[in-house]
Amino acid sequence: MYRMLSIGLLFVLIGCGMNTPVEEETQTTEENEVHSEKEAEKPEIPEDSSMKNELENQKKLEGFMQKVKKGTPDEVRIVRYTVEGDSIYTDLAFNGQSIKFKRDTRRDKQGNGQVIERTCQSIKKEEEQGKTVYFLSCGIYGQIELLTLMYEEY
Repeated sequence: MYRMLSIGLLFVLIGCGMNTPVEEETQTTEENEVHSEKEAEKPEIPEDSSMKNELENQKKLEGFMQKVKKGTPDEVRIVRYTVEGDSIYTDLAFNGQSIKFKRDTRRDKQGNGQVIERTCQSIKKEEEQGKTVYFLSCGIYGQIELLTLMYEEY
């Protein structure tokens, strides 16, 4: 029960943490295209599978942060799933100087179905009591939350 509550809170925090100014935003309202029959049939995401996906995303972000710290160009894709099982893609590309952020929500049937792009300066991780948050710093656009992991401290 606590795990479901934590995951639900995670999605709420991500939704509330989105900073979407109008200026530098690229919006695409093209109809969603299904690229394969497997994507057409979305399986229900079991709780354990969702947690595994979040930990995989964390591993990807940790590797990406190390490359950014060294100044080595790198790219990473983070896939998150809504409660309904729709996918949301976040692509990060570091060119040695800045980080290009792109979030594609067009497959989220309950969302606004757009592509948001930003150019950001840094990626950071904050560890607080019971949670770890990864975010980008994007100048005048503020911070963009990438991933929040909630856990119990013993």
